[in-house]
Amino acid sequence: MKPALSAIKSRSQFDQVLAKTLADVRAREAAAPAYPPWKWIVQQLDAAQKWSADGRAPTKQERDKILVGTIAMRELEPTTDLALYDLCQRLHELQYYFQEHL
Repeated sequence: MKPALSAIKSRSQFDQVLAKTLADVRAREAAAPAYPPWKWIVQQLDAAQKWSADGRAPTKQERDKILVGTIAMRELEPTTDLALYDLCQRLHELQYYFQEHL
């Protein structure tokens, strides 16, 4: 049996993880405004929040634009910082859930 690709199991859990992750990334962006990946991730998480608000199902084109897990893989990983590792895991899970389950 394959392990789940996301620990997110419901729309409400997705919304909660998205809100927490967006707040965490905004704080990191404020602390390091010259590091472009934080800005890219904030923009994409804002879009994901907008496109999924009030139970709305994102379009195929919108689903394809959310690449926060890919950005994390390219720009933030690997890391030995446990907080950053946790953030990256959430980004991967958010991207997967957004693309496959909304």
